[in-house]
Amino acid sequence: MYFYTIQTMNAKLTRRWITAAACILLLQAKGAAAFESLYERTEPGATEVKNIPSLLAVSATGSGSVFDNIGEPFKKLYRYIRANDVAMTVPIEAETSTNRMRILPSRKLTRADLKSAPDVEIIELAERQVVAVGLRGSYSVGLYERGVKELREWLGRQDEWVPAGEPYNVFWDPIWIPGFMKRSEVHIPVVRAEAKEGSR
Repeated sequence: MYFYTIQTMNAKLTRRWITAAACILLLQAKGAAAFESLYERTEPGATEVKNIPSLLAVSATGSGSVFDNIGEPFKKLYRYIRANDVAMTVPIEAETSTNRMRILPSRKLTRADLKSAPDVEIIELAERQVVAVGLRGSYSVGLYERGVKELREWLGRQDEWVPAGEPYNVFWDPIWIPGFMKRSEVHIPVVRAEAKEGSR
């Protein structure tokens, strides 16, 4: 009887886990489909050089670093998009050490469509090339530092591309996605080595 009860409980727990996992995957699929992507995502485990087009951004800052105080700039940005009926897009970019976060409004919008506000800045991001590494896991300083380390090692193994700016973080998934399923990237801006040599 005891063995049968344990088996029954395990079966119920297994069914519940499968149901929960299915719900998580459905939420992730719906979340991914609901948001416009402003550029191509680098898949977890991949490293690539990619071109990011010129984009508008709404930027906000907070005290500390992104991982100390990610909520402060995000709340400012969320209040802005809610108040101005700006659709949420992906990804969200963040300069980790300065806790400057930016959302990228739809390409359908122009600067004239974006109202000014006291706690955000409307900026124009020039076209850029970056080396990107795709990551999976909870958004944390440890995962970010791992991404930076992998990119610096990648840059050290080749001579075609050289760094042209500081690393920053790129978040693809909303906060309700479980940590082990979250996708992010680390980017380092780059230029071709001969272009940097020629500019000296």
